[in-house]
Amino acid sequence: MDNVHFTFNSQKVHKLNLKITCFMVALIVIPLIVSRGFGESKMYIIAGFSVLGCAFLNYFLKLPDMVKAVLFSALPGTVTYALFFLDGFALNKHYFMFISIVMAAIYFNRKILITYGILVQFFVVSLYIIAPDKLLGENNTFIIFIIQFFVYNGILYMLNKLNQWGGELVSDSQEREQESNRLLQEAKQLVHKIEQSAHTLGAETDDVKATSNSLSAVSETILKSTQQIAQSIQNETDSILMMNNVMHDSKSELSETVYLSQEAMQLSQQVNEEISKSAQKVDQVTKQMDELSNSMNLTVSTMDDLQNSLQMVNEFLGSIKNIADQTNLLALNAAIEAARAGEHGKGFAVVAE
Repeated sequence: MDNVHFTFNSQKVHKLNLKITCFMVALIVIPLIVSRGFGESKMYIIAGFSVLGCAFLNYFLKLPDMVKAVLFSALPGTVTYALFFLDGFALNKHYFMFISIVMAAIYFNRKILITYGILVQFFVVSLYIIAPDKLLGENNTFIIFIIQFFVYNGILYMLNKLNQWGGELVSDSQEREQESNRLLQEAKQLVHKIEQSAHTLGAETDDVKATSNSLSAVSETILKSTQQIAQSIQNETDSILMMNNVMHDSKSELSETVYLSQEAMQLSQQVNEEISKSAQKVDQVTKQMDELSNSMNLTVSTMDDLQNSLQMVNEFLGSIKNIADQTNLLALNAAIEAARAGEHGKGFAVVAE
């Protein structure tokens, strides 16, 4: 293809053509030195070194690759063209010309091959016009020239097709290489992103680990606090149960006190009734004082009854005293329990009072 970007391998081809040029100069100069001697071959030796100098300059100078490629093919072609004039016809000179054509073809660029092909056409046609015997030898007929001309053009045409197809392959390979480079670059970027993600994930993992450690420490603190709270609740529960038991006992004692108080009230009512009866009897005695004189026996009997009633009152008063003592004892117990219960025993303190 005409637009193949051949800088991919142009330097390698330049180096190869430099080696081919050196080899061709050696093939031309060494046989001349052997056959004619060193003295008669000085001009050819100088020309060979000149060609080598030009080839090395062409290789090392910073010229466009297209110019370098044409010059690498034209140098041995021009030398071969000059040898036709100097030495006449020789079959190896046509071989050298074919080699120079191949040197232009291995760049896989049709422009280079076509440019040098036009130069080869000029060499062949001008040689036939100026000195046909030096180009074709003894058989320098027009038919032989036509055959040789078509041979050169046939080789150029085939190499041109080879350049076209090879250029397509080179272009395709370059596109694939570019695609591979692009995919490789994307893969590198992806790997870089993965590395960055892995680094970020590692940092986040460290943060999560630190957070987990902090949560673990906080959890342990909460667990200890919960245990302490549970222990406090258990102690409070025990205190409440103990207070409940105290209140239950106090309730029982209070119920007993109420019961005894009710009995005392009943006894008090009975005493009041007896006192009322005694009062009535006293009234009767008072009314009957006027009758003392007439009823001493009745008075004595009444006095006996009064004495018995007084004894009964004394017994009732003793019972009341016992009840009061028991009530005081219960109040004392309630005051003790209220003092033991502390703040919760204020109610018992009121009851005790």
